[in-house]
Amino acid sequence: GFIYYRNPVPVAGCLVIDAKDRILLIKRGVEPAKGAWSLPAGFIELGETPSAAAHRELYEETGVRGKIVCLHGIYYEPSHRYKSLLVSIYQFRPTTHKPRAGDDAEAVGFFPLRRMPRLGLATHRRILRDYLKKKGKG
Repeated sequence: GFIYYRNPVPVAGCLVIDAKDRILLIKRGVEPAKGAWSLPAGFIELGETPSAAAHRELYEETGVRGKIVCLHGIYYEPSHRYKSLLVSIYQFRPTTHKPRAGDDAEAVGFFPLRRMPRLGLATHRRILRDYLKKKGKG
């Protein structure tokens, strides 16, 4: 009489683009991809909406606050540890501009699109490609 569903783990992430068309990235301080650059992202907590989780993760990992511009997209990502992730990515405009590395981050900074480091997670690379296609630069 009981069905156990094995569902993807929900994640919220941030695509933060400033007025100079630079993207905010973190250098990951934890696995997976420790030491690689990525978008700020993290697990959605119980009772938390995806957008609230995105705001929280943005501030926790970068010290930056922002306003959501739009839901950029929903992505499915296989995971060795969690089997699968469902990633909600929100596009933000920053309202504060002095990033500092927070929890789970070794470093943080804004990068021009033409001089960005390679992102360490395949899903984050796909998110960036989709953003560039939408802008007509990809």
